[in-house]
Amino acid sequence: MGDGQPSNVFEMSIQMLDLQFIPKTNLVLQRHKFFSRVQQRDEDIVSYVASLRGLGLSCEFDHLLDSLIRDQLVRCASDKRIREKLLMKDPNLEEAILIAKKMEHAAVWLQEMDVKSIQVEQAVVAEVNKKEEPRSATRWNRCDKNGDDVSLLHASVSAPVEELSAPVSEVVITDAEVSTKCVDIKYGCEVI
Repeated sequence: MGDGQPSNVFEMSIQMLDLQFIPKTNLVLQRHKFFSRVQQRDEDIVSYVASLRGLGLSCEFDHLLDSLIRDQLVRCASDKRIREKLLMKDPNLEEAILIAKKMEHAAVWLQEMDVKSIQVEQAVVAEVNKKEEPRSATRWNRCDKNGDDVSLLHASVSAPVEELSAPVSEVVITDAEVSTKCVDIKYGCEVI
C-alpha cells in the first residue's frame, strides 16, 4: 500500500458516509420552490433577491442563476410598475435591482409627499373654519326711516336657510308705542 491508497480509502469512506447520511436533494422540488417564490407586499427588492439567490443555490442553475433571478423579478415583483419597467428595458440582474430600488424609493417619497399634502390641506381647512364667523349673529342698529322723528330699531339677522321654518322677506316688529316696519332678514350677505 502506497501513499495514495490510504487517501483513496479515506475519500471512498467519506463518499459512502455522505451517501448514507446526507439526503439527496430533490432538484425538481428545489426548482419548484425557486419559481414559486413571489415578492411579499412588505418585502423590499434586496431581500427578495437574496431569498431567490439562496433558493437558487440548491437548484444547480450554475451560470443561469443571475438571469433566472432577473426573470423572477419581472414575473413576481409585487409592484406592477416595476415589472412593466423591467419588461421595457431588458436589463441584466444588477441593472434590474437598481431600477427596482429606485422605483421603490420613489414610491415611498410619493407617499410621504401625499401625506404631507393632506396634512397641509387639513391645516388650511381648520384655519379657515376657525376664522369663519358664526352664521347666526344678529346686529341691531338705530334707524330713523319713518319720517315722524320716531327712532326704530333696525335688525340684520344672518342665519342658514335650513334654520328657518318658512321663507321670510320682511318681519314686522310691533312696539307698544310704535308700530312701524323696519327690519330686514338677511341670509349670509344676500337680502331677501
